[in-house]
Amino acid sequence: MKFKALCLLTIMLMVFTIPATFAYSDPVSITIIWQFLASILVGALFFFKQIRVWVMKIFKNKHDK
Repeated sequence: MKFKALCLLTIMLMVFTIPATFAYSDPVSITIIWQFLASILVGALFFFKQIRVWVMKIFKNKHDK
């Protein structure tokens, strides 16, 4: 359920945050910018997940001793 909500929110943000342009806007460059931002987000989420797993492992080992 969270994945569907996240997808819907992402689509809404992509549709409603595109500003009005009064000059030529190259679709390829906009796509590259979106891919760059999405990769930063996914990388950050993966990084924080790995840190959380590492911290939980440390506390679990201290609790077992």
